[in-house]
Amino acid sequence: MSRLSRRSLVQGALAVGAAPLLGGCPSPTWTNVVGNQRVTPFARSFPENARQLSELVAEAESHGLRIRMTGSGHSFSDVALTSDVLLGPDRLRAPLPFDSTELRPNFPAEPGRAYYRTQSGTTIRQLNQRTWQRGLSLRNLGGYNAQTVAGAAMTGTHGSGLDYGPIASQIASVQVVGAGGRLVQVEPTNGITDPCKFKGHLLEDPSVPVTLVQDDDVFHAVAISMGCMGIAYSVVLEVQRRFWLRERRTRTTWEKLKAKDGFLARLLAEGTPPARPGEPRPDHYEIYVSPYAKDGQHTALLTERFKLDKKPSRNADARQRGRAFANIGAFLAALGDQLGLVTDYLNRHPEEGPKIIETALKELEDDVYINRGYEVYNLGVANKARAIGVEPAFDITQTVAATEELFAIAERERSAGRTHTIPVSLRFVKASPIFLAPQSGRPTMMMEINMLAGVEYSESILTNYEHAFISRFSARPHWGLDLDVIHDPATIAALYPAWAKWLHVYEQLNPRGTFDADFTDRVGISRKCTGCSAPPLAAATCHGA
Repeated sequence: MSRLSRRSLVQGALAVGAAPLLGGCPSPTWTNVVGNQRVTPFARSFPENARQLSELVAEAESHGLRIRMTGSGHSFSDVALTSDVLLGPDRLRAPLPFDSTELRPNFPAEPGRAYYRTQSGTTIRQLNQRTWQRGLSLRNLGGYNAQTVAGAAMTGTHGSGLDYGPIASQIASVQVVGAGGRLVQVEPTNGITDPCKFKGHLLEDPSVPVTLVQDDDVFHAVAISMGCMGIAYSVVLEVQRRFWLRERRTRTTWEKLKAKDGFLARLLAEGTPPARPGEPRPDHYEIYVSPYAKDGQHTALLTERFKLDKKPSRNADARQRGRAFANIGAFLAALGDQLGLVTDYLNRHPEEGPKIIETALKELEDDVYINRGYEVYNLGVANKARAIGVEPAFDITQTVAATEELFAIAERERSAGRTHTIPVSLRFVKASPIFLAPQSGRPTMMMEINMLAGVEYSESILTNYEHAFISRFSARPHWGLDLDVIHDPATIAALYPAWAKWLHVYEQLNPRGTFDADFTDRVGISRKCTGCSAPPLAAATCHGA
């Protein structure tokens, strides 16, 4: 029976009240934050707890429907979309109890480390505030805080600094509602939970059974799985003592950064950032750069961040990022963008794009900004602009060649009357064992290329970059910052060495195609039958006395 026929059958059942969980009312169209992805699902629901989530998954599966959960709509790709049953995270944002009596004896292994458990729909902003109140912080974050923690982690979101992996690397344990509505707790082989102490049920609802699976391959597949292996209910994050950050943004040029004694050249040669005399090495660092040369040089902005264990004294300048005029100007620019004034102007005057970038880099320069760590990670008012972007991932050894290829492509686009509107960001991320992490198996340079969403040629420029970088550098996509350019599994296999392992776990956890979606259709891996089966996952076994 086709999916369309199954949906028609279920629609008839709903009309007589046979499926109360899925409801019978028409579902409104869902769109992401910039409007480039939209879907009108057959049914929408907003579960509040694990039991409701399990029942929804089981019911959808029993009718042969697919089921997915969106995050906060900050992905520009189709990773979250299905036209069947689409769940929302809005009521899954509560902090959850954590049972430390179930831990293995050596966890946490380092002083100052701890664990924090929360529902999957918790936003990064909520997570930051709650952990800070408990004297804790995540050790690294991206530049935005409105995403859900599960959505950010499972699409590959990251910060910058070669000592730190993607956000998913901070997950110690994840509970996922899988096939049949069963709740599975997934951890590495030597994960934090002692199987002999594991109670086998949900701490906050003992009536819900939980199966513990401790397996490196399963964990490294689920950690970045884009919802293809079940719907995340909760995560346990490894956190540390809270800290403050001191940030410095220095305007320079790309040519100086890549010179033999420059910051970038030394970072690439030594694998660690250089320190200025009398200072420690920065813990976090990134580079903003203009794609366009001015007087033969590409303006760049080097950002360096230093961890502080306790609250420092701050003067007025250190309390705010940038100058007051720049902050006001950025706010007005973001407001103008949301009203369509900026994009309308740029559509009429694309030649102004390089000038806007130069102004932005000048205004972002700042000698010192000190705040709570999570406040410094957050880009602030710049996030109010309606931007769309891609973020290809390169082997770190390709940093200079890839960036200079960006310059060449940007000039060709400019000759066609299409220019960038936002500086390009280069971030650096530690190698990860997670199978579909853009940083899988190698230290990585992430190149975030953003455009204002209302500029009419934005998506065509960004798509051109993705195709060029995949073709010439085997660059990997960030699964959320991507414009759906991959359309076959062979391309993914060529980019990700562990693709076969990921696919094997996907087939185990998604035997009937319950968690397939637009994304799996696009890349050609959707399950083709409703009777498919796969060997069950092996539950963790207690080998104690």
